[in-house]
Amino acid sequence: MDGGREALNPGGPAPFIYLMSMIVLLFLAPFQAQEEEWHPPGMLYLLRHQGKDGSWGETPRTCRCADLLRPPPPGLKADEATSRRVSNLIRELGEDRVEARDRARQDLIEAGRGAIPQLWESLRHRDPEIAGRCREILLEFQRGEAPREGDAATTGLAIFSIMAWGYSHLSKDTYGGICVGDALRGGIKWLQARQDTGGAFSKDPAENAIAALALMEAYGLTGSNLFKDSAIKGCVSVWQTKSEDATFLAWKGLALNSWVMSVNPSEAPPAPRYCDISEALSRHQGDLARAGAILFNLFDRRGGGGPDLDRMCSLNWQGIDPLTFYLASWAVRESNDSKRWKDWRERMKDALLWGREGDPWRCEHDSWGAEGMRGRSRLTAMRSLTSYLLVQRHCIFHGKP
Repeated sequence: MDGGREALNPGGPAPFIYLMSMIVLLFLAPFQAQEEEWHPPGMLYLLRHQGKDGSWGETPRTCRCADLLRPPPPGLKADEATSRRVSNLIRELGEDRVEARDRARQDLIEAGRGAIPQLWESLRHRDPEIAGRCREILLEFQRGEAPREGDAATTGLAIFSIMAWGYSHLSKDTYGGICVGDALRGGIKWLQARQDTGGAFSKDPAENAIAALALMEAYGLTGSNLFKDSAIKGCVSVWQTKSEDATFLAWKGLALNSWVMSVNPSEAPPAPRYCDISEALSRHQGDLARAGAILFNLFDRRGGGGPDLDRMCSLNWQGIDPLTFYLASWAVRESNDSKRWKDWRERMKDALLWGREGDPWRCEHDSWGAEGMRGRSRLTAMRSLTSYLLVQRHCIFHGKP
Protein backbone atom coordinates (compact mmCIF):
# COMPACT_ATOMS: atom_id res chain seq x y z
CA MET A 1 0.00 0.00 0.00
CA ASP A 2 2.83 2.38 0.92
CA GLY A 3 4.50 1.73 -2.42
CA GLY A 4 1.24 2.58 -4.13
CA ARG A 5 1.00 5.88 -2.23
CA GLU A 6 4.60 6.64 -3.17
CA ALA A 7 3.87 6.02 -6.83
CA LEU A 8 1.01 8.48 -6.68
CA ASN A 9 2.97 11.09 -4.77
CA PRO A 10 1.67 14.46 -5.97
CA GLY A 11 5.16 15.83 -5.70
CA GLY A 12 6.60 13.37 -8.26
CA PRO A 13 6.25 13.01 -12.03
CA ALA A 14 4.20 9.80 -11.98
CA PRO A 15 0.71 11.42 -11.83
CA PHE A 16 1.52 13.67 -14.75
CA ILE A 17 2.85 10.77 -16.85
CA TYR A 18 -0.16 8.64 -15.94
CA LEU A 19 -2.57 11.45 -16.84
CA MET A 20 -0.87 12.13 -20.17
CA SER A 21 -0.89 8.40 -20.99
CA MET A 22 -4.62 8.25 -20.39
CA ILE A 23 -5.19 11.30 -22.60
CA VAL A 24 -3.14 9.78 -25.43
CA LEU A 25 -4.99 6.47 -25.17
CA LEU A 26 -8.36 8.21 -25.20
CA PHE A 27 -7.30 10.26 -28.21
CA LEU A 28 -6.14 7.20 -30.16
CA ALA A 29 -9.07 4.98 -29.24
CA PRO A 30 -11.44 6.05 -32.05
CA PHE A 31 -8.66 5.76 -34.64
CA GLN A 32 -7.72 2.30 -33.41
CA ALA A 33 -11.33 1.16 -33.53
CA GLN A 34 -11.70 2.55 -37.03
CA GLU A 35 -8.52 0.82 -38.21
CA GLU A 36 -9.66 -2.56 -36.91
CA GLU A 37 -13.17 -2.29 -38.35
CA TRP A 38 -13.51 -4.70 -41.26
CA HIS A 39 -14.71 -3.38 -44.59
CA PRO A 40 -14.72 -4.78 -48.13
CA PRO A 41 -11.31 -4.14 -49.75
CA GLY A 42 -11.29 -0.89 -51.68
CA MET A 43 -14.53 0.37 -50.11
CA LEU A 44 -12.98 3.16 -48.03
CA TYR A 45 -10.98 4.56 -50.91
CA LEU A 46 -13.91 4.56 -53.31
CA LEU A 47 -16.27 6.18 -50.82
CA ARG A 48 -13.74 8.91 -50.02
CA HIS A 49 -13.02 9.65 -53.68
CA GLN A 50 -16.54 10.11 -55.00
CA GLY A 51 -17.24 13.52 -56.51
CA LYS A 52 -19.83 15.86 -55.08
CA ASP A 53 -22.01 15.23 -58.13
CA GLY A 54 -22.08 11.51 -57.36
CA SER A 55 -19.63 10.40 -60.03
CA TRP A 56 -16.23 8.75 -59.80
CA GLY A 57 -13.20 9.63 -61.91
CA GLU A 58 -12.64 13.24 -60.92
CA THR A 59 -10.34 14.47 -58.17
CA PRO A 60 -12.45 15.60 -55.20
CA ARG A 61 -11.34 18.85 -53.59
CA THR A 62 -10.56 17.06 -50.34
CA CYS A 63 -8.29 14.49 -52.03
CA ARG A 64 -4.55 14.62 -51.37
CA CYS A 65 -3.61 11.82 -53.77
CA ALA A 66 -2.51 14.39 -56.34
CA ASP A 67 0.24 15.35 -53.91
CA LEU A 68 2.16 12.26 -55.05
CA LEU A 69 4.53 13.62 -57.68
CA ARG A 70 4.66 11.86 -61.02
CA PRO A 71 7.67 12.16 -63.37
CA PRO A 72 7.20 14.23 -66.53
CA PRO A 73 5.90 12.35 -69.56
CA PRO A 74 8.57 11.06 -71.97
CA GLY A 75 9.44 13.47 -74.76
CA LEU A 76 8.34 16.62 -72.95
CA LYS A 77 10.98 19.25 -73.70
CA ALA A 78 11.12 23.03 -73.91
CA ASP A 79 12.78 25.02 -76.68
CA GLU A 80 16.18 26.55 -76.00
CA ALA A 81 14.89 30.06 -75.18
CA THR A 82 12.27 28.73 -72.75
CA SER A 83 14.85 26.43 -71.16
CA ARG A 84 17.24 29.37 -70.45
CA ARG A 85 14.38 31.45 -69.02
CA VAL A 86 13.20 28.59 -66.79
CA SER A 87 16.76 28.07 -65.45
CA ASN A 88 16.96 31.73 -64.48
CA LEU A 89 13.53 31.65 -62.84
CA ILE A 90 14.42 28.54 -60.82
CA ARG A 91 17.53 30.33 -59.59
CA GLU A 92 15.36 33.29 -58.54
CA LEU A 93 13.31 30.97 -56.33
CA GLY A 94 16.24 31.23 -53.91
CA GLU A 95 16.08 35.05 -53.66
CA ASP A 96 15.86 36.56 -50.19
CA ARG A 97 13.07 38.94 -51.15
CA VAL A 98 9.61 37.39 -50.98
CA GLU A 99 8.37 39.53 -53.89
CA ALA A 100 11.11 38.20 -56.18
CA ARG A 101 10.39 34.58 -55.23
CA ASP A 102 6.63 35.02 -55.77
CA ARG A 103 7.21 36.65 -59.16
CA ALA A 104 9.54 33.81 -60.23
CA ARG A 105 6.99 31.24 -59.09
CA GLN A 106 4.20 32.91 -61.08
CA ASP A 107 6.40 33.22 -64.18
CA LEU A 108 7.31 29.52 -63.97
CA ILE A 109 3.64 28.56 -63.83
CA GLU A 110 2.91 30.82 -66.81
CA ALA A 111 5.80 29.22 -68.70
CA GLY A 112 3.59 26.16 -68.99
CA ARG A 113 4.36 22.47 -69.29
CA GLY A 114 7.72 23.17 -70.92
CA ALA A 115 9.05 24.11 -67.48
CA ILE A 116 8.19 20.72 -65.95
CA PRO A 117 11.37 18.75 -66.89
CA GLN A 118 13.71 21.36 -65.38
CA LEU A 119 11.52 21.72 -62.30
CA TRP A 120 11.67 17.94 -61.90
CA GLU A 121 15.50 17.97 -62.17
CA SER A 122 15.62 20.77 -59.60
CA LEU A 123 13.99 18.55 -56.97
CA ARG A 124 17.62 17.50 -56.28
CA HIS A 125 18.85 21.09 -56.10
CA ARG A 126 21.59 21.67 -53.52
CA ASP A 127 19.47 24.44 -52.00
CA PRO A 128 16.65 22.65 -50.17
CA GLU A 129 14.44 25.76 -50.29
CA ILE A 130 14.65 25.91 -54.08
CA ALA A 131 13.99 22.16 -54.28
CA GLY A 132 10.91 22.54 -52.04
CA ARG A 133 9.53 25.44 -54.08
CA CYS A 134 10.04 23.50 -57.31
CA ARG A 135 8.06 20.66 -55.78
CA GLU A 136 5.17 22.99 -54.93
CA ILE A 137 5.11 24.34 -58.50
CA LEU A 138 5.11 20.81 -59.93
CA LEU A 139 2.18 19.95 -57.68
CA GLU A 140 0.39 23.04 -58.97
CA PHE A 141 0.79 21.76 -62.53
CA GLN A 142 -0.30 18.27 -61.51
CA ARG A 143 -3.43 19.39 -59.69
CA GLY A 144 -4.39 21.49 -62.70
CA GLU A 145 -4.08 18.46 -64.97
CA ALA A 146 -6.05 16.13 -62.72
CA PRO A 147 -9.44 15.08 -64.16
CA ARG A 148 -12.22 17.24 -62.75
CA GLU A 149 -15.11 15.42 -64.32
CA GLY A 150 -16.40 11.96 -63.57
CA ASP A 151 -16.89 9.40 -66.32
CA ALA A 152 -19.36 6.60 -66.96
CA ALA A 153 -16.86 3.73 -66.83
CA THR A 154 -15.23 4.67 -63.51
CA THR A 155 -18.60 5.46 -61.95
CA GLY A 156 -20.08 2.21 -63.22
CA LEU A 157 -17.13 0.18 -61.94
CA ALA A 158 -17.32 1.79 -58.49
CA ILE A 159 -21.06 1.13 -58.24
CA PHE A 160 -20.73 -2.45 -59.49
CA SER A 161 -17.85 -3.26 -57.13
CA ILE A 162 -19.66 -1.91 -54.06
CA MET A 163 -22.91 -3.68 -54.93
CA ALA A 164 -21.04 -6.95 -55.47
CA TRP A 165 -20.61 -7.12 -51.70
CA GLY A 166 -24.39 -6.94 -51.22
CA TYR A 167 -24.88 -3.20 -50.68
CA SER A 168 -27.63 -1.22 -52.37
CA HIS A 169 -28.96 2.34 -52.44
CA LEU A 170 -31.00 1.37 -49.36
CA SER A 171 -27.97 0.35 -47.26
CA LYS A 172 -27.41 2.24 -44.01
CA ASP A 173 -23.87 0.96 -43.37
CA THR A 174 -21.22 3.63 -42.96
CA TYR A 175 -17.46 3.41 -43.51
CA GLY A 176 -15.22 6.30 -42.68
CA GLY A 177 -18.33 8.30 -41.78
CA ILE A 178 -19.82 7.90 -45.28
CA CYS A 179 -23.13 6.11 -45.83
CA VAL A 180 -22.80 3.43 -48.51
CA GLY A 181 -26.43 3.77 -49.60
CA ASP A 182 -26.08 7.53 -50.08
CA ALA A 183 -22.94 7.04 -52.18
CA LEU A 184 -24.62 4.46 -54.41
CA ARG A 185 -27.73 6.59 -54.77
CA GLY A 186 -25.62 9.55 -55.87
CA GLY A 187 -23.66 7.48 -58.39
CA ILE A 188 -26.77 5.89 -59.87
CA LYS A 189 -28.50 9.27 -60.24
CA TRP A 190 -25.42 10.62 -62.00
CA LEU A 191 -25.45 7.74 -64.49
CA GLN A 192 -29.18 8.13 -65.13
CA ALA A 193 -28.76 11.86 -65.79
CA ARG A 194 -25.98 11.09 -68.27
CA GLN A 195 -28.02 8.52 -70.25
CA ASP A 196 -29.11 9.71 -73.70
CA THR A 197 -32.43 9.03 -75.40
CA GLY A 198 -31.05 5.88 -77.02
CA GLY A 199 -30.06 4.46 -73.63
CA ALA A 200 -26.29 4.96 -73.98
CA PHE A 201 -24.03 6.51 -71.35
CA SER A 202 -20.84 6.83 -73.41
CA LYS A 203 -19.70 6.69 -77.02
CA ASP A 204 -17.10 4.10 -76.04
CA PRO A 205 -18.74 0.64 -76.33
CA ALA A 206 -16.93 -0.92 -73.36
CA GLU A 207 -17.58 2.07 -71.08
CA ASN A 208 -21.23 2.04 -72.09
CA ALA A 209 -21.48 -1.66 -71.23
CA ILE A 210 -19.95 -1.08 -67.78
CA ALA A 211 -22.45 1.67 -66.99
CA ALA A 212 -25.38 -0.44 -68.22
CA LEU A 213 -24.19 -3.36 -66.09
CA ALA A 214 -24.04 -1.13 -63.00
CA LEU A 215 -27.62 0.06 -63.47
CA MET A 216 -28.86 -3.46 -64.15
CA GLU A 217 -27.19 -4.60 -60.91
CA ALA A 218 -28.90 -1.75 -59.06
CA TYR A 219 -32.25 -2.87 -60.45
CA GLY A 220 -31.59 -6.56 -59.87
CA LEU A 221 -30.57 -6.14 -56.24
CA THR A 222 -33.70 -4.29 -55.18
CA GLY A 223 -36.24 -4.65 -57.98
CA SER A 224 -36.80 -0.90 -57.66
CA ASN A 225 -38.79 0.70 -60.46
CA LEU A 226 -36.57 3.76 -60.02
CA PHE A 227 -33.91 1.92 -62.03
CA LYS A 228 -35.87 -0.50 -64.19
CA ASP A 229 -36.43 1.58 -67.34
CA SER A 230 -32.96 3.11 -67.45
CA ALA A 231 -31.33 -0.27 -66.74
CA ILE A 232 -33.23 -2.02 -69.55
CA LYS A 233 -32.65 0.85 -72.00
CA GLY A 234 -28.95 0.84 -71.13
CA CYS A 235 -28.57 -2.88 -71.77
CA VAL A 236 -30.58 -2.70 -75.01
CA SER A 237 -28.15 -0.03 -76.24
CA VAL A 238 -25.34 -2.50 -75.50
CA TRP A 239 -27.12 -5.31 -77.39
CA GLN A 240 -27.47 -3.00 -80.38
CA THR A 241 -23.81 -1.97 -80.43
CA LYS A 242 -21.86 -3.51 -83.31
CA SER A 243 -18.35 -4.10 -81.99
CA GLU A 244 -16.00 -7.08 -81.99
CA ASP A 245 -13.63 -5.57 -79.41
CA ALA A 246 -12.75 -8.23 -76.82
CA THR A 247 -13.04 -5.88 -73.84
CA PHE A 248 -16.49 -4.76 -74.97
CA LEU A 249 -17.59 -8.37 -75.51
CA ALA A 250 -16.43 -9.29 -72.00
CA TRP A 251 -18.45 -6.50 -70.38
CA LYS A 252 -21.39 -7.29 -72.66
CA GLY A 253 -21.35 -10.85 -71.36
CA LEU A 254 -21.27 -9.66 -67.75
CA ALA A 255 -24.15 -7.29 -68.46
CA LEU A 256 -26.07 -10.21 -69.99
CA ASN A 257 -25.50 -12.24 -66.83
CA SER A 258 -26.99 -9.43 -64.73
CA TRP A 259 -29.90 -9.13 -67.22
CA VAL A 260 -30.68 -12.87 -67.01
CA MET A 261 -30.71 -12.68 -63.22
CA SER A 262 -32.84 -9.52 -63.06
CA VAL A 263 -35.24 -9.17 -65.99
CA ASN A 264 -38.43 -11.05 -66.75
CA PRO A 265 -38.06 -12.02 -70.46
CA SER A 266 -41.74 -11.33 -71.11
CA GLU A 267 -41.31 -7.70 -70.03
CA ALA A 268 -38.27 -6.78 -72.11
CA PRO A 269 -36.84 -6.97 -75.63
CA PRO A 270 -34.91 -10.12 -76.57
CA ALA A 271 -31.32 -10.34 -75.33
CA PRO A 272 -28.30 -11.94 -77.00
CA ARG A 273 -27.17 -15.45 -76.12
CA TYR A 274 -24.11 -16.40 -74.11
CA CYS A 275 -22.99 -18.72 -76.89
CA ASP A 276 -22.91 -15.85 -79.41
CA ILE A 277 -20.64 -13.80 -77.14
CA SER A 278 -18.42 -16.83 -76.43
CA GLU A 279 -18.06 -17.56 -80.13
CA ALA A 280 -17.17 -13.93 -80.84
CA LEU A 281 -14.53 -14.01 -78.09
CA SER A 282 -13.13 -17.31 -79.34
CA ARG A 283 -12.14 -15.55 -82.56
CA HIS A 284 -9.70 -13.41 -80.53
CA GLN A 285 -6.28 -14.32 -79.23
CA GLY A 286 -5.15 -13.71 -75.66
CA ASP A 287 -6.00 -14.48 -72.06
CA LEU A 288 -8.85 -11.98 -71.79
CA ALA A 289 -10.79 -13.51 -74.67
CA ARG A 290 -10.09 -17.04 -73.45
CA ALA A 291 -11.24 -16.29 -69.89
CA GLY A 292 -14.40 -14.59 -71.13
CA ALA A 293 -15.27 -17.38 -73.56
CA ILE A 294 -14.81 -20.04 -70.86
CA LEU A 295 -16.90 -18.11 -68.32
CA PHE A 296 -19.82 -17.46 -70.66
CA ASN A 297 -19.81 -21.07 -71.84
CA LEU A 298 -20.05 -22.07 -68.19
CA PHE A 299 -22.95 -19.66 -67.69
CA ASP A 300 -24.62 -21.29 -70.69
CA ARG A 301 -23.84 -24.78 -69.33
CA ARG A 302 -21.97 -25.53 -72.55
CA GLY A 303 -18.82 -26.84 -70.94
CA GLY A 304 -15.91 -24.46 -70.54
CA GLY A 305 -13.60 -26.82 -68.70
CA GLY A 306 -10.94 -29.07 -70.16
CA PRO A 307 -7.59 -27.97 -71.62
CA ASP A 308 -8.61 -24.31 -71.99
CA LEU A 309 -9.44 -24.02 -68.31
CA ASP A 310 -6.24 -25.89 -67.35
CA ARG A 311 -4.21 -23.50 -69.48
CA MET A 312 -5.92 -20.51 -67.91
CA CYS A 313 -5.28 -21.85 -64.39
CA SER A 314 -1.55 -21.84 -65.10
CA LEU A 315 -1.50 -18.05 -65.66
CA ASN A 316 1.07 -16.02 -63.76
CA TRP A 317 -0.80 -13.41 -61.74
CA GLN A 318 1.89 -10.80 -62.42
CA GLY A 319 0.97 -10.88 -66.09
CA ILE A 320 -2.80 -10.73 -65.75
CA ASP A 321 -4.69 -7.50 -66.42
CA PRO A 322 -7.48 -6.72 -63.91
CA LEU A 323 -10.41 -7.71 -66.13
CA THR A 324 -8.80 -11.02 -67.14
CA PHE A 325 -8.04 -11.72 -63.47
CA TYR A 326 -11.71 -11.16 -62.60
CA LEU A 327 -13.11 -13.25 -65.48
CA ALA A 328 -10.63 -16.08 -64.90
CA SER A 329 -11.37 -16.18 -61.15
CA TRP A 330 -15.10 -16.34 -61.79
CA ALA A 331 -14.63 -19.05 -64.42
CA VAL A 332 -12.58 -21.24 -62.07
CA ARG A 333 -15.16 -20.80 -59.32
CA GLU A 334 -18.02 -21.49 -61.73
CA SER A 335 -16.39 -24.74 -62.85
CA ASN A 336 -17.39 -26.34 -59.52
CA ASP A 337 -14.01 -28.04 -59.22
CA SER A 338 -13.17 -27.56 -55.54
CA LYS A 339 -9.53 -28.62 -55.83
CA ARG A 340 -8.88 -26.38 -58.81
CA TRP A 341 -10.63 -23.49 -57.04
CA LYS A 342 -8.60 -23.97 -53.87
CA ASP A 343 -5.32 -24.05 -55.80
CA TRP A 344 -6.33 -20.93 -57.76
CA ARG A 345 -7.22 -19.01 -54.61
CA GLU A 346 -3.95 -19.89 -52.93
CA ARG A 347 -1.92 -18.71 -55.93
CA MET A 348 -3.96 -15.64 -56.76
CA LYS A 349 -4.36 -14.15 -53.30
CA ASP A 350 -0.84 -12.71 -53.63
CA ALA A 351 -2.09 -10.56 -56.50
CA LEU A 352 -4.68 -8.99 -54.20
CA LEU A 353 -2.24 -8.35 -51.39
CA TRP A 354 0.43 -6.94 -53.67
CA GLY A 355 0.22 -3.21 -54.34
CA ARG A 356 -2.58 -2.43 -51.88
CA GLU A 357 -1.91 0.71 -49.84
CA GLY A 358 -2.28 -0.22 -46.18
CA ASP A 359 -1.17 2.94 -44.38
CA PRO A 360 -4.38 4.36 -42.80
CA TRP A 361 -2.87 7.86 -42.67
CA ARG A 362 -2.42 8.11 -46.43
CA CYS A 363 -5.09 9.44 -48.76
CA GLU A 364 -4.59 6.40 -51.01
CA HIS A 365 -5.25 4.01 -48.12
CA ASP A 366 -7.24 0.93 -49.15
CA SER A 367 -6.52 1.33 -52.87
CA TRP A 368 -4.35 -0.20 -55.57
CA GLY A 369 -2.01 2.05 -57.49
CA ALA A 370 -2.38 2.93 -61.17
CA GLU A 371 -1.68 5.95 -63.33
CA GLY A 372 -3.84 8.93 -62.35
CA MET A 373 -6.99 9.20 -60.27
CA ARG A 374 -9.17 7.37 -62.78
CA GLY A 375 -6.66 4.57 -63.12
CA ARG A 376 -6.41 4.11 -59.35
CA SER A 377 -10.20 4.15 -58.87
CA ARG A 378 -10.77 1.67 -61.72
CA LEU A 379 -8.06 -0.73 -60.56
CA THR A 380 -9.32 -0.53 -56.97
CA ALA A 381 -12.87 -1.34 -58.11
CA MET A 382 -11.64 -4.31 -60.17
CA ARG A 383 -9.51 -5.63 -57.31
CA SER A 384 -12.49 -5.28 -54.97
CA LEU A 385 -14.67 -7.28 -57.38
CA THR A 386 -12.06 -10.03 -57.60
CA SER A 387 -11.62 -10.00 -53.82
CA TYR A 388 -15.32 -10.78 -53.47
CA LEU A 389 -14.82 -13.89 -55.59
CA LEU A 390 -11.55 -15.04 -54.08
CA VAL A 391 -11.72 -14.38 -50.37
CA GLN A 392 -14.04 -14.94 -47.49
CA ARG A 393 -14.41 -12.22 -44.95
CA HIS A 394 -11.10 -11.37 -43.21
CA CYS A 395 -9.26 -14.33 -44.78
CA ILE A 396 -6.54 -12.57 -46.72
CA PHE A 397 -6.66 -9.00 -45.56
CA HIS A 398 -6.84 -9.62 -41.83
CA GLY A 399 -5.54 -13.16 -41.45
CA LYS A 400 -8.77 -14.19 -39.72
CA PRO A 401 -11.10 -17.04 -40.66
